[in-house]
Amino acid sequence: MKKDLACNIFSIHTTYHERVVRGLIDSLYSGDKNIIIATINVKKYNNTQTYKLPTLTVFLNVLKEILKRKRKAIFKQIFSSVDQNYSSVRIFIPHYLNINANYLANNRLIQNYQIYNYPDGILSHYIFKPSISTYIIQLRNIIVAKLIGLNYRMCYSDIINPFNNVYELYSYDPELSNIHAVTTRQIPFTRKRLQHNRCNIVILGSDIYINEHYQIVEKIFNIVYNISGKIYYKPHPRLINDKMYHYINENINSSYSLEIMNERCGIEEVIEKYNIKTIISFSLSTAHVEVQRKYYNALECYAYINPKLRLFHTFTNLELLLQKYNINEI
Repeated sequence: MKKDLACNIFSIHTTYHERVVRGLIDSLYSGDKNIIIATINVKKYNNTQTYKLPTLTVFLNVLKEILKRKRKAIFKQIFSSVDQNYSSVRIFIPHYLNINANYLANNRLIQNYQIYNYPDGILSHYIFKPSISTYIIQLRNIIVAKLIGLNYRMCYSDIINPFNNVYELYSYDPELSNIHAVTTRQIPFTRKRLQHNRCNIVILGSDIYINEHYQIVEKIFNIVYNISGKIYYKPHPRLINDKMYHYINENINSSYSLEIMNERCGIEEVIEKYNIKTIISFSLSTAHVEVQRKYYNALECYAYINPKLRLFHTFTNLELLLQKYNINEI
């Protein structure tokens, strides 16, 4: 006999996803049975069962999955247990480009379930149109999924709701996420007041560099030269050797020093620990939106937005997003 208790299945593959999912569980779903399928290490939660799966971007991991089919067995076990024991099943994914998320949302082994989308940074605020590189990634996903016993369904349009089967979209800014032909729902969040005597600057590194980034360094210098605080540089966590850091450090005015942050910590911890007032980045970063939302727009934010992106994405609510969070375009 099926239980009346609802069961929620969350697909997680970044630390940002984990923060969002933790907030959803704590604020809305603490009384349900929760299952997390993750490709990263996640903290333990009450009433939550976690499955850690290897990432499929590493060839050796793919080879092991082909030989052992362990992932397929885990999914089958989860689906069978959930279908037998729970009358209400919700599947939460950030988007459809991930193999685990795509397979979860398109499975045929659970009879009755609904698909929910949760934020992947600012992705829910615009329509992501797959480019040639995205199609290449998806073709690889189709091949890898077949080899390990799963299925991957190609996305030809908006990767948030490409098959018009998302029941509800969770967002920190529902009014800016209403472009995906699906009902939006507010995610609760906490806010905090910062002290007023803040003066330092942090430049956020990027894992993707284009020629325009080097060309806007002079504009970045014009911003920092008019601020009297210390200048910090936070490398992107996925980079081992950050070329942009070296370029800025070599070209900055000799009367200024650039201090690199080697410790890996979240942007909120950086702001509070290093007395940050100004954030500068080489792209419109989730960090800008996150901190402005939490700290009542108390920071000065600058971001470079590559005009070429507008050829591939529909930034329907881009200007509204910039205005709401006082983000200045470089």
